[in-house]
Amino acid sequence: MEVAGRGPTQGGDWMSEADAEPSASASASAQVSLHPSDSSPDCAPEANLSPVWRLTWLVVAQFVEQVSLTDNVQIWLLVIGCFIIGFASACQPSRQTPRQSDSRRDEVTGGGDRSGDFCGGGGGSVAQHVAPATAACPEQRPPPHGKETVRHLLGIHRDAVEKLRVLVSTHPHFKAERHDSLWLLRYLLSHKLRVPAAAAAARSALQIRHERGLDEIAHFVRTQPPSAWPHFATIRPIAVIEMLSIRPPSETRPETAAWDVLIRGRSQQGITPVQAYAAAQAAYKAQGGIGVWESFDRGFVEVGLLSEMQMHELWPLRQELEELTTYSMEWLFQYLDEATRRTDTMVKLTRMLSVEGLKLWMLNLKLARWDAQNKDKSQDLYPQLQDQMFFVNPPKAMLWAWAALVRPLLPKRVAERTHLVDTSTPDGLAVIEKACRLRSLPTFLGGSVQWPIEQNGGPVLPIGPQTFGEGGTFLRYD
Repeated sequence: MEVAGRGPTQGGDWMSEADAEPSASASASAQVSLHPSDSSPDCAPEANLSPVWRLTWLVVAQFVEQVSLTDNVQIWLLVIGCFIIGFASACQPSRQTPRQSDSRRDEVTGGGDRSGDFCGGGGGSVAQHVAPATAACPEQRPPPHGKETVRHLLGIHRDAVEKLRVLVSTHPHFKAERHDSLWLLRYLLSHKLRVPAAAAAARSALQIRHERGLDEIAHFVRTQPPSAWPHFATIRPIAVIEMLSIRPPSETRPETAAWDVLIRGRSQQGITPVQAYAAAQAAYKAQGGIGVWESFDRGFVEVGLLSEMQMHELWPLRQELEELTTYSMEWLFQYLDEATRRTDTMVKLTRMLSVEGLKLWMLNLKLARWDAQNKDKSQDLYPQLQDQMFFVNPPKAMLWAWAALVRPLLPKRVAERTHLVDTSTPDGLAVIEKACRLRSLPTFLGGSVQWPIEQNGGPVLPIGPQTFGEGGTFLRYD
């Protein structure tokens, strides 16, 4: 689920880079579904179950879900079924596969630098200090290494974009000034360049946005702090996720200069966030930086401990949670779209959730199913929003079940973007560090930032309203 943010750290003595990373608080329910991994035990059974055993597993899972039992009984039945099927399949003749080599792991995980992924890198801050980030800037900075620019992608897929525009522009809520080529490109990429499927998704999104008033909510979250969002104070204490401002694993010299100045400024007493950002911008320009720099230019990294999610308390508050999630999703998309338009590179979200310490009794299957249904209903609203998903430090048994039972059933693209990672091993840390700098992450993810992150700063400063048409702040791709 999605998040609401908080603003920059202020005050106190000069802090180290790791301690001074900007961050944003987030309200969210736990995502308890499992995802595949590229970090498996040194000698795990090859993930190649026979069709019979895969079908058996699906039948068991469907049966358990349909039977009217308590959450804990359902969970234990699934665990027992997983064990039996895994044991039976292990009795079949099969070969053992060693841990993937570094080169193969790089190919599977993809880091954040493969040009074919259309994805943003690891980090950034959520604080903004003056005009909206989409203020027109004729200069274009070079894209991160290995990334294709939005303009290049639009050039490659020009014909498909125009075909999609013809099909979508007849919708009564299509607005040419707002729904430009980048907006259309997101749907094409999400639907593997299939124009009819992309058109159906885009038209559905236009209708849903109109019915839910999402354009008005977008304006609200761009101009109001998270504390003003509905139910923020109610949900925040029982579902804490942090939206960290993470520096990417690689950056240019101007970006490094800007980060260093920003971190020092925000840790010094008497320096406001506006002043710190102004100084960082000056340092960026002094080192030859092109365009406008913002600390969320490479995307966001959402981190949290699933064991801290009070799922049973969230279930009675699911309607409030749904409304808050609507606001936080709009907030997230607005920032990432701002960064995408300013940097001419697809900027996305990475999620990292720790499974360490999670007990079966902490899970609420009703909440998980409800969350999945809501996500399915709104999946077309935010295309190309999320990049990679990491589940960190799961039990060894889960690593095995992942490789043997779950991963083979998932689409290849989903499997390559979702990882189970053990941070007690160098290989696991290396997988995470491809997405963002370890020292900027909390300690439970292998970093050096203490958790919980102290909330001694104000809320995120709004990025400001969007205006359209000639002279507007909306940087169009047409």
